[in-house]
Amino acid sequence: MKRPLRWHWHGAWRPAVAAFPWMLLGVALVLSAAESATVAPGAPSPGEEPEGGVVELTTPAAPAAPAEAKAPGGVRVTEATGGLSAAAVISGELTVADAIGIALTQNPQVQSIRQERQRTRGATAEAFSGFLPNLALSASYFRRVEVPSAALGAPDNWAFGATFTQPLYLGGAVINAYRAARVGQQIAEQQVRRVTQEVIFQVRKSYYDVLLAQEFVSADRERRDRAQAFLDEVDKRFRQGVASNFDVLRARVELANAAASLIRSENALHLSQTALLRVLGASQESQVVLVDKLAHEPLQPEVREAMRQALLNRPEVVTSKLSVTAQQHRVAGTKAGLLPKVLFTGDYELANPPLGGLGAGWDDEFRAMVSFEFPLFEGGQTAAKLVQERALLEQFRTTVRDAEEQVLLEVTQAFLSLEDADEFVRSQRVNLEQAEEGLRLAEAGYREGVTKQVEVLDARTALAEARKNFSQAVYNHMLARVSLERATGVLAEGAENEGVSR
Repeated sequence: MKRPLRWHWHGAWRPAVAAFPWMLLGVALVLSAAESATVAPGAPSPGEEPEGGVVELTTPAAPAAPAEAKAPGGVRVTEATGGLSAAAVISGELTVADAIGIALTQNPQVQSIRQERQRTRGATAEAFSGFLPNLALSASYFRRVEVPSAALGAPDNWAFGATFTQPLYLGGAVINAYRAARVGQQIAEQQVRRVTQEVIFQVRKSYYDVLLAQEFVSADRERRDRAQAFLDEVDKRFRQGVASNFDVLRARVELANAAASLIRSENALHLSQTALLRVLGASQESQVVLVDKLAHEPLQPEVREAMRQALLNRPEVVTSKLSVTAQQHRVAGTKAGLLPKVLFTGDYELANPPLGGLGAGWDDEFRAMVSFEFPLFEGGQTAAKLVQERALLEQFRTTVRDAEEQVLLEVTQAFLSLEDADEFVRSQRVNLEQAEEGLRLAEAGYREGVTKQVEVLDARTALAEARKNFSQAVYNHMLARVSLERATGVLAEGAENEGVSR
């Protein structure tokens, strides 16, 4: 049974002793503030390594952006002032690095996941509050309509109180809840890395899509120009009586086919540009010129090293391991329901008339109590919850193994795709050289009357297809490199909140 200790103070010592409870509260608050400074919410203790090897990135408050600002590389970013879209309008020359920087600032997915990170920081601060004491103030007043006599009370009755509660031992529930919240914050950081990496991949892929579409447009435009020049030459020969009506008709059909192919390529280019602006989080009214070009850069990675990097860097693997750690803390926190709890409570009350209800004037009282609670029987609720938490722990451990195997599979697939793409580039380069030489010979033979018209048309069509195939091969190789970087978890390396990869 809880029995409070009661003290009453009278006489000369009363003012000094009455200040004792407030002194006690002040000391407790100072100690709590010191503990808060030592173990700040969401931050490791001095000398302690962050769990999971994750370093928290601090985002400084961004100043108010002007209506028009210049992004890295000379890209101009203008805030939307009206119209159909609220997205920013960008203009100027755009490199891959500039595109990544803009996407990490404007992309809705990145902005959304950063809010989730902020939520976990709040959850960590909430869990940390369990270490701190609770202080509550109260006040009351009531008036008696009739007072039997001055000795039995007064018309006006005042009471002021303060209650101070400090948990001394809760079986580890608070510390494990705080540790789980801190791990949850690290999981949120990994989710930010995962989304950042995915956005960077989408930006680079969309950028390469536009470059490939531009190459297709260039190849089809050259084919159309050659067809127009050839038609002019056939018309000239027809007027000279050297070519027939069939030759003119065939040249016109070839020009129409080339024009139709160019229209399809231009439509594909417009769609790819729209997709790029969507990934950047920019308005469709933006006008940019892509600076980088499709280029083949041979790469010979080492498979085992790539797998080792993937197991260390992939956010999916790190997150699954952190989930196991967080669940271990939850299991330990659940066990606290079977352990005793110790609380310290201080209660101060100031009343007029005195607390006994007799007499007149102000009187105060301070009560201090240390309570001890030990659960004897709760119907098996804690034990049942412990079974659930342990089952979840085993599920998370299984998820770790599955995530590692999935990552290794993706690395293997990316490595094989890179090898195939490299071989495809080499073969199409040779094919392009042969197609160019074939067209040169066909045109020379036609001028000399040795080669037929159909052979020239076939050679020009073959050259246009060879150029498209070579551009496609280079595109596949560049995309395979990006896929390998994503599979190994290094695609977002160096990219901070508004940074640029690589």
